[in-house]
Amino acid sequence: MNHGTSTGRFNVLLAEDPQRADADWATPLGQLLKPQGFAPLVAESGREALELAEQHPVHAALVDLATPRETDKRPTGGTSSVESGGLWLLEVLHRLPDAPPIVVVNNQPLDAAAFQRYVTQALQLGAFSVVNFPIRIEALLNVIRRLIDRRYHGQWPQNVANN
Repeated sequence: MNHGTSTGRFNVLLAEDPQRADADWATPLGQLLKPQGFAPLVAESGREALELAEQHPVHAALVDLATPRETDKRPTGGTSSVESGGLWLLEVLHRLPDAPPIVVVNNQPLDAAAFQRYVTQALQLGAFSVVNFPIRIEALLNVIRRLIDRRYHGQWPQNVANN
């Protein structure tokens, strides 16, 4: 489900788990970001996110830990969607030749120890930052501003020669 296009704007890949009623943040967030110059690319699975990354330049990604690998498939046999989805997508996106900076969204009810493990693992896999759900738009915009400053030297990506 691509809710955006790559039109020379700052393309942000937003990956979430559409099956969770409390996790519907990507589409509303994308609508909030559009007037600020962002083009949201919304994915409902890791596979769909990778397809979007192949079709469009992705300047940044927000990946929910609960994002499933496949849209219609759920993991079985004791493997959680956190382990098989969100962190898997983070690792795969980080390996892309022009890997975008990735912000991980923690939308899981984790205790402090589990949260610390996932934050550590996400940062080791190359995450730029980890934010908790519900997302505070001001805090998220600050993270994106820092991301643009560090990765793109404070400029929109189309103005950077080698991003």
